[in-house]
Amino acid sequence: MSVDQLCICTGCNINISKKSGAIQCTMCDSWCHLKCANVNKDEMKLIKNNSKLGFFCGNCQDDDDVSSSINSKNEIKALRKEVKSGFEEINKNFKNMLEQMNATFSLKISELRSDIDFCHKNNKATESKVSQLEIDNNVLHKRLNRCDIIATVKKKDLLMEKYFKYGKLKLSDFVKNDDNNELCNENDKSMDVQESTENDSNGQNVNRKQKPNICDINSRVYLNDNLTPIERKLSYFCRNLKRTNKISKFQLLHNNIPK
Repeated sequence: MSVDQLCICTGCNINISKKSGAIQCTMCDSWCHLKCANVNKDEMKLIKNNSKLGFFCGNCQDDDDVSSSINSKNEIKALRKEVKSGFEEINKNFKNMLEQMNATFSLKISELRSDIDFCHKNNKATESKVSQLEIDNNVLHKRLNRCDIIATVKKKDLLMEKYFKYGKLKLSDFVKNDDNNELCNENDKSMDVQESTENDSNGQNVNRKQKPNICDINSRVYLNDNLTPIERKLSYFCRNLKRTNKISKFQLLHNNIPK
């Protein structure tokens, strides 16, 4: 309150002097004696030092708008109750949403596990098929690409007799297979016999040195299995080592099963 300003107490309608204690209304900026406002000096200091606190004169306290908007405890309680109810509703909705998300995630995880198990089974079946195909491929490489010897004579029995003698001398333990005209030893080496004549069906001479047709071959002689591509590479590498005297000898152990 300035020196030149004339203030009248809203409680007693008497001028407020400089020496008399007074307090200003927070709402209407009017002044009131401390005695008329029923406020002591300690309370005045507390209101003055705390910006969140304020003093309302009698006129402002009687105002319905002010009292209903600021000082109504019922409204504050109702507001707190409304806020608490809103938080509870939000918490409830959030829990329901989490439960739905957990159920959805559990279902998806179960489907993924089922798909992974199915893929694992298919992968094992595919690996088994590929392994079997590799075995069959190795067998085909060994059997179809190996060299063959075709023997032709006038009389098959003479050839059998000579080759029995040769087998006993060189390879030993030959057994004759009458069904396929085949000579086999214990190492699965075989020699098949082809019977030929001097003349063909038209009475023309046949040159035995010419390459026979497939239809003219009664049987084949297979001496050694051919090597698979990997075995050929390994054999080439070992031959180079032997040629440079890095190794003295080597032996390939045939195996159709891939490692």
